[in-house]
Amino acid sequence: MKIRRTKEEWQQLIEEWKQSGSTQGEFCKERIIPLATFRCKLHQQKQENQETTFEEIKAIPIFQENIIVKFPQGIQLYFKSNCNFHTIQSMLKACYEVLCCASTGKL
Repeated sequence: MKIRRTKEEWQQLIEEWKQSGSTQGEFCKERIIPLATFRCKLHQQKQENQETTFEEIKAIPIFQENIIVKFPQGIQLYFKSNCNFHTIQSMLKACYEVLCCASTGKL
């Protein structure tokens, strides 16, 4: 007979596994849970917990001629005031992607 579990029950099982010190296989075998199902639910939970967060960035004019963009991680981008908008947009997008990948370990 197939057991249906709620989202909350899966979260509880995943927490129990994390604290058990067992491998996924051992944990699933003890509780008669299909390993593939457990891994699928674990992946789903990770995806749900992975939030995209946005932090305010500030563009500060320097000497009325240049623009500096400071990211919270310490990265700074300098642009001439006559820099093309699309260049600035592309650079900001690239930095955002690198920072997101670095925070998720997908570099």
